[in-house]
Amino acid sequence: MWSNIVFFNGSWTKNCEKGVAPSGRLMLQEALKFIPANAPGHVRQSLLNTFGSQGRSSRKWLASFRRKWGARIGKMKIRFGMDMSEVREKATTYFRWANYVRSCVPVGERTLMINMGETALAYSWAGQKGTIVCRDRLPNGRSLRTEQASRNDMRGNVTHMAFICDDSSIQPLLPQILLGNHSKFTIRLLNSVAESSWNSHSTMRKALGILRRALQPIASTHSIILILDMARVLIHHTIYQHAKQCGTRLLYVPARLTWLLQPCDTHLFARLKNELRRRWHEERCQSESGIISSAGWPHIIAQAIRVVIQGNKWRNSFSETGAIDDQAGLSKHILGHMGLLEPFAAPSTPPPLEDVRRIFPKGLKFNVENYLLWPTTQAEETASLLNVAGASRHTAPALADSTDSPIAARTGAQARRQAGSNVVATSSSSSSSRGVATTAVVVSVRPPNRRSLRLAQRQLSNAM
Repeated sequence: MWSNIVFFNGSWTKNCEKGVAPSGRLMLQEALKFIPANAPGHVRQSLLNTFGSQGRSSRKWLASFRRKWGARIGKMKIRFGMDMSEVREKATTYFRWANYVRSCVPVGERTLMINMGETALAYSWAGQKGTIVCRDRLPNGRSLRTEQASRNDMRGNVTHMAFICDDSSIQPLLPQILLGNHSKFTIRLLNSVAESSWNSHSTMRKALGILRRALQPIASTHSIILILDMARVLIHHTIYQHAKQCGTRLLYVPARLTWLLQPCDTHLFARLKNELRRRWHEERCQSESGIISSAGWPHIIAQAIRVVIQGNKWRNSFSETGAIDDQAGLSKHILGHMGLLEPFAAPSTPPPLEDVRRIFPKGLKFNVENYLLWPTTQAEETASLLNVAGASRHTAPALADSTDSPIAARTGAQARRQAGSNVVATSSSSSSSRGVATTAVVVSVRPPNRRSLRLAQRQLSNAM
């Protein structure tokens, strides 16, 4: 009896302290250590046969042990290599940043929180479970047909840039953007061709432009705050500049915590893919050939987007992830990962720059102060330029004035030859899916030289 208790204590120690679920083989190997040395020979040999094999007797003993001590076969939750203190520190910095951003909204304007998340949508959802007639019940001469699916469709994906907001009345205005290549998005189908299924700096700037045009009716009454994840294609000084031109302030979810704090990941994507999988399966069952055409596939995606994204209110997703309401509605799931028992309210003052730098991916060279404080005057921009250039001449590319910017746009035939991937936007608010294409702009970026630094110093002195 005492050996059983010690053995059980060792099992829960592995679960609670190490975060490991020992396999059945390891449990049997551990049980061998607790066979009494003074046991009779026949009893000892019987236990060795039970614990030293993978046969029926060992499986029965494992099942009996689990019933006796309240154990089960399962998986431990994964924390993705980040301990609780780090999660609490980074989440608190993000909450403090979100509260500060919302406190900066001018009096008389309403705050509109938008989250843009990216996910992969498969071309094919073949291999789902369903009703299959037994072979012995089939009529004579009939056989089961294999499911039709090509390897390209099984492996291929398009990127969905999903936009949700905390105001259900504005949600129908938000665009839903699909990034795909010419094999799926033909010119005849959507009037636009994208040369890549992946997001990029250029594509993100175009997406910001599409979002600005979609929200033009409420631009004068709302302050727009866009929540993004820490993908490197979403962090660039050209994206920062274009967001300021579009009147959109950027707020970033801490790196490696997107699965916990981004509304699209926590509340949207699973529901969207379940709906897409269900509609894809129903459409295939109803088709005569059992194959979905290239024209029917985007129609299924548009229907799923309209039902899931436009048919639900997403304010709770922002509240439960701590982006609004001063963390009053923070979910118990997040509190558990932070090691807290009760909700808390982060201050509305800007977090320290060092804390903000720690929530960004390592190795990025940029001016974190611009992203945090979001300067609005030319003097503030120029001061940020001097701060970045003074620290290191070849660190982050500085933000210059639009009239003397180091960003040079290539136009004419060269731009037409080097135009990047077009953005295909599918708006769920319209009665039919429309493709909206934008023109790509190729830019070259140079670090600030001495001439630009002298010009920045002159502009700063004139502004003061």
